[in-house]
Amino acid sequence: MTKHCKYCSNLIPSIRKSSATYCSDACYYEAKKVRSSTHYSSQQAFINLFNRNKELLEQFYPLHQLGQAVTYAMLDGLQFNWGISEGELQDSDSNIWKVIGKYCYLLNTDKTIAIELCDNSNQ
Repeated sequence: MTKHCKYCSNLIPSIRKSSATYCSDACYYEAKKVRSSTHYSSQQAFINLFNRNKELLEQFYPLHQLGQAVTYAMLDGLQFNWGISEGELQDSDSNIWKVIGKYCYLLNTDKTIAIELCDNSNQ
């Protein structure tokens, strides 16, 4: 049975072991570079979204502290990504706060956002 290289599609020489998926070490290393680059790009995309969320919380934290309402619509309009956080904390009222950097936020039932500084070192 003939097998083709996963990287260049050339035939895999019969002298390579039967489980080989690349025709040469060079193709293996080139494919590995592509995989690493793809992995790095996906990680970088997450980091960029995380940092964007952190910047938005940092921007709105002073408003919240001054008693001004911060709403879901305000953050959503600035493309806050609600699915990204580095963890969750539960307060004494059983509310689940999302943690992003040094900030924690809570989406209230009235669609306002509570933003607090949090100590997430005990996670």
